[in-house]
Amino acid sequence: MVIAIIAILIGLLLPAVQKVREAAARTTCSNNLKQLSLAIHNYAGTNGDKLPPLRITLNAATASTSDSTSTSGQASALTGLLPYVEQDALYRAHMAAGDVTVNKGIVVKTFQCPSDDTYGTGVGPNGWAGSCYAVNSLLLATAGWFNVTNVSQPKYSIGNIPDGTSNTVAIAERKMLTETSVTCSRDMPILWTGQDQYYSASIGEYQTTYPSYWATSNWWYSSQSIQPGVVGTTGVRWGANSAHPATVQLGMADGSVRGVNQSTNILTFWLAVMPADGQVLPADWN
Repeated sequence: MVIAIIAILIGLLLPAVQKVREAAARTTCSNNLKQLSLAIHNYAGTNGDKLPPLRITLNAATASTSDSTSTSGQASALTGLLPYVEQDALYRAHMAAGDVTVNKGIVVKTFQCPSDDTYGTGVGPNGWAGSCYAVNSLLLATAGWFNVTNVSQPKYSIGNIPDGTSNTVAIAERKMLTETSVTCSRDMPILWTGQDQYYSASIGEYQTTYPSYWATSNWWYSSQSIQPGVVGTTGVRWGANSAHPATVQLGMADGSVRGVNQSTNILTFWLAVMPADGQVLPADWN
């Protein structure tokens, strides 16, 4: 009898405990996005108002000049934000070596959402560490519907985003591993560092290959669907998504953090991702 009562009590208390844990995890995730959004501002503040590029150059001698090709001498926007999230030593190690593979397996806590259960230890295939967040490629490069150009030179500065910083997504949640299978390249995790993924750690563009090593530099393509979704390890592959119940959190270009839910129209979300559509965000955004 006593055992049965204890079992009932555990059954009643467990959902409440899970809710408390998720609330704490969501707060941590929000704080990460806040730090990353502010890191973009701080980058601009020390670089003449310029936004961080989608692809940064570690070694000009080995870097590719092609928008669609990259080398170990190039890295992603997340790598460029390292000095602004208390990871200056890691950034300097990459720059000094001129090679993004240096310290590729180091897990950066600010790049990790505690609710994302897809990343395990935080280190993906081939020893690359991952990210649960992705930057907006439409903001940090010159973008079209199916491609981006000028990946090393953003079209906008922090002071001239046409739709305004408060109306433009800068960085979003995206589960590190977006599908259950990692047997083909398109299904591999979001890894923060690596020469072939500046566009893996981004949202906003059509992606035909695998998701995101956090520091690699050849992934600007990033959403086969731009729909924000609370999904498992299947579904929307490369759009913004999260492990939080009913919410995807976004870091805006003004440094604020907000959530959108599944009732938000896909067009509304797309307007918030595009920095120069010139339209007022619909009512379901507010």
